[in-house]
Amino acid sequence: MELGPCQIHTVADISGPRFNSHSWNSNASIIFIDQPVGVGFSYADYGEHVGRTEDAAKDIAAFITIFFENFINKKAGADKIKFHLAGESYGGRYIPVFAAEVLDTNLRLKGGKVKPVPLKSVMIGNGVTDFAT
Repeated sequence: MELGPCQIHTVADISGPRFNSHSWNSNASIIFIDQPVGVGFSYADYGEHVGRTEDAAKDIAAFITIFFENFINKKAGADKIKFHLAGESYGGRYIPVFAAEVLDTNLRLKGGKVKPVPLKSVMIGNGVTDFAT
């Protein structure tokens, strides 16, 4: 509702969704990943789950690497693409861990057949920084 191409102004608005002229996808390609497996709308066919952010980071880095290899790197101009990881709230915890895993994966990929992911930056909005409860 905030970033995408459509907006719904109120629950009672029966006219339906409206075009969002300020959508992020007007200027960028966006992928939303519900993670780790087993939370939110994500699921696993055999009941698997991830219990630690560091374990989820391995899944995310693998997904991003495979996604780039199969959908991005084969396109013209792929060498000009810059990739950014973003999150909010608890993203203050998991985005840095995910970025570190992507960078570690990139080091392992250097000189191989699979190109490293062109991670340019991380963005964290209103991120959790204090874990004391």
